[in-house]
Amino acid sequence: MIDTCCEEALYLDMTVNALKSNIIRYGPKCTHLNRELHVDSISIPCFNRVKYLGVYLMSAKSFRVCWHEPKKNFLDCRHHQLK
Repeated sequence: MIDTCCEEALYLDMTVNALKSNIIRYGPKCTHLNRELHVDSISIPCFNRVKYLGVYLMSAKSFRVCWHEPKKNFLDCRHHQLK
C-alpha cells in the first residue's frame, strides 16, 4: 500500500519524505510496534507519541490526544505576560 501511494505521488510530481514521517498505531494491538515500514529504502520509525499541529497524538486502543504540553506552554507564556 505504501508503494502504491509513493507511485501515485510520483505520478502527481510529488514525493514522500520518509525522514519527516512517523508511524503511530491505534487499536487493540497498539503496543505491537515490531514492523518496520520503508519508503524508498528509508525506514520510518514507530513512536508512542507524535506531535502534530501543536498537540501530541498518543498511541492507544482508541484515538487519544495529549493536551498537557500545549496547556503548559500557554500558561507559562500567559504567566510571563502578566509579570
